[in-house]
Amino acid sequence: MVYYNDKELMIRNMEEADARIFTDEENAQGWHTDISKYLERLRDQAAGKCVSLTAVYKGLPVGYVNVYLTGLDGAFSGKGFPEIVDFGVLEKYQRKGIGSKLMDIAEEIAGQRVWKCPANVCQTRLYPRWDGCLVSG
Repeated sequence: MVYYNDKELMIRNMEEADARIFTDEENAQGWHTDISKYLERLRDQAAGKCVSLTAVYKGLPVGYVNVYLTGLDGAFSGKGFPEIVDFGVLEKYQRKGIGSKLMDIAEEIAGQRVWKCPANVCQTRLYPRWDGCLVSG
């Protein structure tokens, strides 16, 4: 499924070929990635547990994020709250708005799953310079 498409950027469901591309590119930039994490996300997507998104920039897969339809771990695990997991954009494609668009689509998908949400959860948002941390908004 395609969630977004303009002249340069498309956001679509992750495909099996993306797993090898991301693994090779992340290893080349020193991230020491194993293909198994992408294959697991693809299995979970096929099982209906998550939506795995790939950002394609000028025809090349360059970023990804996964939206699990119910949390995997923590206080909200198994309570029907979606969880955004494993977000990345290849370094040479950062600062082009790709990560922001991926996160916008991921949050839109997650938001469709939230019916009654505690205020402290709904107000949590990832920002461009979060360094992996959630920032309350």
